[in-house]
Amino acid sequence: MNGILGKTGGGFDRVAPWQAAAIAGLVAWLVTTFFYAPPLWMPLSGGGSTPARIDDFNALCADPLTRDLGEPILAYRITTPALAWLLGLRGFSGVILQYLAIPLSLGLIFQALTARTSRRDALLLTVGIACSYTMIWTNTKPGFPDAVTHLAAAVLLLSRKAWLIVAMTILGTLNDERFVLAIPFLILWHARTESLAAILRSSWKEVAAFAVGLGIVVLVRNALKHGIIGPGIPDPEVYEAISGVLSLESLAPLNGWKSYLVNVLTSYRALWLVMPFAVFALKGRMARVLFGVGLSGVLFASGSVADVSRSIGFAFPALVLAAAGLPAASARATRILGGAVALCLLTPAFHVAPGSFLWGLEIQVERPLILSIVRAKTGWDILDLAR
Repeated sequence: MNGILGKTGGGFDRVAPWQAAAIAGLVAWLVTTFFYAPPLWMPLSGGGSTPARIDDFNALCADPLTRDLGEPILAYRITTPALAWLLGLRGFSGVILQYLAIPLSLGLIFQALTARTSRRDALLLTVGIACSYTMIWTNTKPGFPDAVTHLAAAVLLLSRKAWLIVAMTILGTLNDERFVLAIPFLILWHARTESLAAILRSSWKEVAAFAVGLGIVVLVRNALKHGIIGPGIPDPEVYEAISGVLSLESLAPLNGWKSYLVNVLTSYRALWLVMPFAVFALKGRMARVLFGVGLSGVLFASGSVADVSRSIGFAFPALVLAAAGLPAASARATRILGGAVALCLLTPAFHVAPGSFLWGLEIQVERPLILSIVRAKTGWDILDLAR
């Protein structure tokens, strides 16, 4: 893949920055859709006795304050449903925002990286992130508008203005609270990292803006919970399970160690090979320590939920930081990035859940576009052979 980009990079380097970002975002989205397609066979409603996520999403887009939900926690995640309702995208049409946010996020990621790497390397990482569970989850699962949260984080890779940090923190966190997993890496992305003093001097305004944004989120969530906005929300049962893990009552992840460890590896897939290069992107020892602590916190927090690979994907600015360290590492370091992206494209994407298929795990493989079309047209699924 590096070789292909090397031959074609000349023309790509000459287009305007905004055009290059638009091309990169669209290409990366098309790549992830080709290899990991949405479930085209799904009806607009999930059906079944218990409402599926898409049913809840449809209901929220029709009325962002509805409480008739299969997953009560979604009543707190109002950004995308509220935007859809305001735009007249009621019900299933609200997924338009989810799928618009994917190429927009990828384009902004590319644009941010071009300030520190070549366009070739920026495009490689953008395609790589599209082939990780940062984008695979939201692209393959209608009703999971994670990409709107990713878009808020991607905006902050390009700007450190306080008002924008406050706005994106509110929008991103009220869409999914896992926006907070991106914050440490967004701060390090803009900070001067030679020493702890330099980090504090260069980022205290950003830290304060994030704190203000999160404070407003807490107020809104409490208003939703206690019926100041809408009819009120009872505490979802899932919070009890999450708080049990986070309070260290049990050292085991929510779904057990086997499921957890596999999903950690499959979250960024081969892009984990790039992560060590963050040490070259961050000049000071303390910055590297903070990066390690932030990444450890992401891995620890992800153990408190069932969708581990999805949760780790919210911390994608860590990958952006790591890729920014490639040029400083060595001229050959970008080959590792190219190889990692190639491995993502050549190997199947999957996540696991507790089950009985293999070593006590159920393997959930993402279907490429051709298999999704075949199932939609014929009802036949190649994965039935494995089952």
